[in-house]
Amino acid sequence: MKRIVYKLKNFWPFTIRFYAFSFIIFMSLIFGLLGWGMQYKLDNIRNEALGRNNQTAIEEINYAIKHVTDKVMYIAQSIASQDETRQQFFNRDYYHYWRDNRIIGGGKLPNFLNAVELYTAQGNSLAERPTGDMPRQLSRPGIGNYVTRQGGRDFLYIFYPVPAVGSNTVQGYAGLKLDILQALKSEQRYSYVNIDTLKLNIAEMEQIPPDQIFPRLEFRLIPNTENMALAASIERFQ
Repeated sequence: MKRIVYKLKNFWPFTIRFYAFSFIIFMSLIFGLLGWGMQYKLDNIRNEALGRNNQTAIEEINYAIKHVTDKVMYIAQSIASQDETRQQFFNRDYYHYWRDNRIIGGGKLPNFLNAVELYTAQGNSLAERPTGDMPRQLSRPGIGNYVTRQGGRDFLYIFYPVPAVGSNTVQGYAGLKLDILQALKSEQRYSYVNIDTLKLNIAEMEQIPPDQIFPRLEFRLIPNTENMALAASIERFQ
């Protein structure tokens, strides 16, 4: 009997308490590694989902910008191509009625469009007092489209050439002014962009070209409930 006990002591040189304590430490390490692995996987899922959502949000914004600018350019082209528009350059007595009733009051313009004015080829407004803070004089050379901030609101100005009848010369310009953020919010349904956080990072009276709208935009994503539920499920099983 003593020989058996001696052999067991040789086989297990430490006490049972030591082995029990070692077992607890070993299992703690195993579960710790498993927990770290699950957390690492969870972080990867979150980062991949965030990356996909961010890319889709960028596509939503770019589509909205293109849709709005294309729509406004179509409106500007439609106004510029009308014979009634070209008549305003020859008889300005009818101009204010045409602008306020035929164009702005005609019920065909979107709500985000704030003002419409006509300008001569030299950049002078046909109206002595343009509406909606439209400029009286356009800078020459280089009459172009731009975005600016006025009174804390961001506006896109479009100046579309009005062709002269029977020639390739420019009779003048049709100027349109729109609230760009209002247009982006109203013309697109967003699944990933939180439109309440949408803002344009420009200074008061700063002017930027339209192709700089997206680089200057700031926004946050709508929380993805499916990804949040998946992450919560994985955390419960850790």
